[in-house]
Amino acid sequence: CYLVQYANLFFREQPESIFATGHLNEQGVDVNGTLVLKYKSRATAVLFYSSDSAMGDNNLTLFGSKGNLQIEVPFHTPVKITLPDKKTEEFSLPESSYKYNFGNSQGLAYEAQCVR
Repeated sequence: CYLVQYANLFFREQPESIFATGHLNEQGVDVNGTLVLKYKSRATAVLFYSSDSAMGDNNLTLFGSKGNLQIEVPFHTPVKITLPDKKTEEFSLPESSYKYNFGNSQGLAYEAQCVR
């Protein structure tokens, strides 16, 4: 789950306990969920996702004691982040001649390179 990966990267540790709840559709696929991750460093991550809600636009916001970090759409392959001082940073995606079903999917090449 991308949300759990982001939380673990943000806190630089694995959670010591996890609470999760959610709903499945008729095919047994999760359509929404809420997770609470508790870390040894006394940090807590509260994560929410939904595929059947008009609540969000596929971005991710990290709320911290020094401000918020906004990872822009689509958060799983972002090209832009907004820093706590409201400045933005942009990142380029690798060149690709392939056609993709979802925007910025060529950014997943970074994940593939990482596990090789």
